Formats: sequence, C-alpha cells, structure tokens
Amino acid sequence: MDDLTAAAPTAGPVPARTGPSGTFAGMEVSVSALRAELKQWIDLARSGEDVVITDRGVPVARLSGIASTDLLTRLQREGLLVAPPADRPAAEVHDRNRPAQALSGLARRLRR
Repeated sequence: MDDLTAAAPTAGPVPARTGPSGTFAGMEVSVSALRAELKQWIDLARSGEDVVITDRGVPVARLSGIASTDLLTRLQREGLLVAPPADRPAAEVHDRNRPAQALSGLARRLRR
C-alpha cells in the first residue's frame, strides 16, 4: 500500500505522474485509497477530472465522469487526434438509371 496516495483525498488529489505510455491526465489514487474514500474520488470524476487508479504504483484503470467521456473531444484535447482542416467534399452520386454500356458490351462478347 502506498502511504502517500492513500492520504490523497484528505490532503488533496495527487497529480498523476508520467508512466510507460506517457503522461496521464488527471489525478492518481491507489486501489486501497479508492476503496476507503470512494465518494470523494467519484465527486472528482464527476467534476471533470480523470482519476487514474493504480495498483502498487502501476496504472490499471481510469475513472472519469459520464459527461466528460466524449472520446473525440478528449483525444483532441490530449493531442492524439486532429480535427480536419476543412469539410470533406460530397461524394459523387452515380445515376443508377443510366444504362451500363460497358457491361452490355462485355455480355455480348461472352455470348459469342
């Protein structure tokens, strides 16, 4: 059990540290501290903070509020996704009622 993160909710949330996959956004809490003071951590997540849950110092899960789980917005905020510079052009619509010249020629050749 990590004594520093176990006291985090009463002494203030512990900023998440850099892990193997980069910097974690939000706060960090050990599993034992999360169990002891779950409501406080849920309130932090509800307010928009991402809470990284660790097991023996290794990040294992992330707790985030429902309103803050818009994936595209979060990925843009973290710099992992970039919005397109302009609107995409409309797709070409082909007229399906127009006779297919190439297929009729092919069918004629196959019949011979």
